[in-house]
Amino acid sequence: AKTYSNYKKWTTAKYFIACHPSGGITFLSKGWGGRASDVHIVRQSGFLSSSYHQPGDQILADRGFTLGEDFAVLGAHLIMPAFTL
Repeated sequence: AKTYSNYKKWTTAKYFIACHPSGGITFLSKGWGGRASDVHIVRQSGFLSSSYHQPGDQILADRGFTLGEDFAVLGAHLIMPAFTL
C-alpha cells in the first residue's frame, strides 16, 4: 500500500536526486513509496542541511516545489519556472 500512487494508479518508488550544473549527482535519497510527496521526501531526506548548502546557493526546481522558505533559512534561493496558463 505504501508504494501505490493515486496519481499514477500504479505502484511506484520515488527517489530525490540532486545534480550539479555539470551533471554530476550530488545527492541521492533513500527510496520512498509512491504515496510520499516530493516535499515530504526532501524534508525527511536530510537534503535541507547546511552541510549541503551555503548562503547564496541557487537551487533549481520544478514548478510547485513549495520549499522556498525552507531553503531561505539556509541562505539558499529556490528558483522555479513561472506558472503558465
